[in-house]
Amino acid sequence: MLTTAHAQITDPPDGPCTETPTTLCLNNDRFKVEVDWSDASGNSQTVSDFSTSGQGRATPVSDGWTGMWFFDPDNVDLLIHVFAGCSFTDRYWVFAAGTTNVELTLTVTDTTNGTSKVYENPQGTPFGPIEDTDAFNTCPIKAQARQFAGPESLNPPITESHDGSSPCQESSTTVCLHDGRFEVSVDTPGAPSPAQKVADGTAAFPFINPTFFNLMVNIVDGSSANGQYWVNYSMFDPSEFKLTVTDHVTGDTKVYDHKTSDPLMVQDQAAFTGD
Repeated sequence: MLTTAHAQITDPPDGPCTETPTTLCLNNDRFKVEVDWSDASGNSQTVSDFSTSGQGRATPVSDGWTGMWFFDPDNVDLLIHVFAGCSFTDRYWVFAAGTTNVELTLTVTDTTNGTSKVYENPQGTPFGPIEDTDAFNTCPIKAQARQFAGPESLNPPITESHDGSSPCQESSTTVCLHDGRFEVSVDTPGAPSPAQKVADGTAAFPFINPTFFNLMVNIVDGSSANGQYWVNYSMFDPSEFKLTVTDHVTGDTKVYDHKTSDPLMVQDQAAFTGD
């Protein structure tokens, strides 16, 4: 679990948040989100153009959500949400879930006054979900939360699999990852969950509220490490669901029957045979 979280005050910035490859701006450019990380050897070198920065790279999702990736742009390592909970607790809330165990520091800054919340994860510790409903006491007198409307397309395209013999067909409850090779869906006790593709190797699923992702799923090409594709997933709260992943190249299917007593982060590094 995350072991430390603290607030700090910096000098107020000159203006609203400005996006860069390593900075994502949320809630009408009010909140700045940044991540610094290092791996087990203290090495932050993963991509040549960021070889000395050690910062997560942003994957925008919506005005309230962002992803951050460390090793591969197709695999989002963190999913972060800043929510205007002003009508509930007179606070802005910060949520985050991840499928990583590297050392990292997540910093969220309210650019209206320079207040920051800093969340740290120690090296080798599975990332524990953040549910900070007391993050920022900076609500306006009258606030309205912008909400993510859910999957944009009601008629998603069919994505061909690697060999073209068995297409993966996307729908409101199914996503196709890795160029259509892997078909991913989630069933909850009530009904199939809506699905949102975040990157070519990452999907997110809201279980009840279509504006809030309860589960993120990563399929990682680990062929160079152990000849396998990996399935990693993470959630905010204990949940019961069935995650189904089908490899349209081999025809193999893995079903993860997740119970509320199971860990909040699961890593299956021998899920499917690699290329």
